[in-house]
Amino acid sequence: MCEQFAELAVRGVSVLVSSGNDGIGEGTCLRDDGTIRSTVHECGSKKLTSSHAFAGPYVTVVGATTDYEPEVGADLSGGGFSDYFERPWCQEEAVSTFLQHLGNQYHGLYNAPGRGIPDIAAQAIGLPIFFNCNEQKESGTSLAAPVVAGIISLLNDWLISTGQRPLGFLNPWLYRRGFRGLNDITVGSNPGCNLDGFSAIAGWDPVTGLGTPNFRKMLVILR
Repeated sequence: MCEQFAELAVRGVSVLVSSGNDGIGEGTCLRDDGTIRSTVHECGSKKLTSSHAFAGPYVTVVGATTDYEPEVGADLSGGGFSDYFERPWCQEEAVSTFLQHLGNQYHGLYNAPGRGIPDIAAQAIGLPIFFNCNEQKESGTSLAAPVVAGIISLLNDWLISTGQRPLGFLNPWLYRRGFRGLNDITVGSNPGCNLDGFSAIAGWDPVTGLGTPNFRKMLVILR
């Protein structure tokens, strides 16, 4: 699957997935042998579980925000560190900075060398959708991901109209240059598993990633 996503990337396709809606974890923890303990206090030095969506090396993972002035990280925003994928090179500086800020908090409860989740975020609370011709409001990172996808589609449309190639795999660009076109979210957390969760800070964090897209700023960077 990872190889297929990589093939999509080199063909100019940006793949975005949601980060899940359980914050830092679902309220259960696992021992190394896979047995469940009901609270983090029973886990000792074992890892938190979380409902992170697929977070392979060639996809961009989208977390959740809410409110305006200030925009804050939503408490349901799935975030943390993958147990399956190592941290990619493009994340190294941003994620290492966060880990230095985190210090010993939650030491041993997460996979520190793992891929950081999410990469980016968007509004995800109380968004209007239409179902059976009726408007209703829903929440979740499954709403945030298509919001970001729509903005990336507009950016790709402009690139193609000027004879350039689409963005394709987003993460190297986001972590090297594109982050300047994002709104850095510094308020909010993603509680779970009887913990307060990670906190949003300046720069990358496991609640809102690098921040939320600002179309005009991102377009300026691409010009």
